[in-house]
Amino acid sequence: MKKMMCIEENSLDDIVRSLLIKIKDDGTKQKNSKGENTEILGVYVKLTNPLNRISLSFEKQIFVSPLGEFFWYMSGSNNLDFIKYYIPKYKDFSNDNMTLNGAYGARLFDNGNISESQVHKIVKLLKNKNSTRQAVIQIFDKKDLDIEDNLDIPCTCTLQFFIRNNKLILFVTMRSNDVFIGLPHDIFCFTMLQEMIARELNIELGNYHHFVSSCHFYKKDEKKINRYLKEGFQSSITQMDKMPNTTTFEIFNIVQKAEVDIRNQIEFDIELLNLDTYWKDILYILKIFSIKEKYQNSELKIRIFELLKMVGNVNYKKYLIEKYRLNEK
Repeated sequence: MKKMMCIEENSLDDIVRSLLIKIKDDGTKQKNSKGENTEILGVYVKLTNPLNRISLSFEKQIFVSPLGEFFWYMSGSNNLDFIKYYIPKYKDFSNDNMTLNGAYGARLFDNGNISESQVHKIVKLLKNKNSTRQAVIQIFDKKDLDIEDNLDIPCTCTLQFFIRNNKLILFVTMRSNDVFIGLPHDIFCFTMLQEMIARELNIELGNYHHFVSSCHFYKKDEKKINRYLKEGFQSSITQMDKMPNTTTFEIFNIVQKAEVDIRNQIEFDIELLNLDTYWKDILYILKIFSIKEKYQNSELKIRIFELLKMVGNVNYKKYLIEKYRLNEK
């Protein structure tokens, strides 16, 4: 019997790279409703530095889309228009062209009923009993098996939080994970949630653990995957700063309201918000994303450079300059 595949790395890109190589070498060919894929069953991943949650490769170079997905989670919404703004592909998974059945945020935060949500309950439990083994959030539900021709069944089964040595540790179990497309978003969003809860509990951020039953990539993505692997090893420099100690769910409500205004093209001054630089930087990134359709070519670059001056994190600046090719004449 084969041993479970175990990968321990310091960054998201190192995890993705290791998984892709292993699946290419040892995976078996499969075919399902989404197409031909190569799969390994039973994979365990450990990310030792959850702040290294951004892909820095030129082929993937994702930051805005997982940020948008994180805000969607935190809103408790299952609204298609919200997430379609950041990830248009989601429209293909809606049963009614208005909502997403498998929306994680609606399950994490009880469709916006925060005080009764699973997240609220496990935070309360961890505050009252820091040795608990019961801080479990259920994502996959039996009702997901009852909807005929369901286009959006959650890939995540559970999240379980532990406090050990004054650090918040997260274990996530997945029934299925597309390594190249889905996993980078999942790890980003879940580690952001992990850090949000750690700040709420006033403890340090611990390791992130990710168990996958079916770990795979699709044949349609193989050209992109090969280009990704040919880039070689990406930088392991930590891109994101630690969330400020002042971060709470109450503070994040201010950030969420600002995201809504940015997405709806409502003008306001980010500098006037009572927020730490960490969160203002993220709002400036979302603001830059929001203007990409409003301006063309040189005018767009001028507008982006104006906003970049307000961003404090130098890593974000480098990312955005490469993302929008601002270093090209």
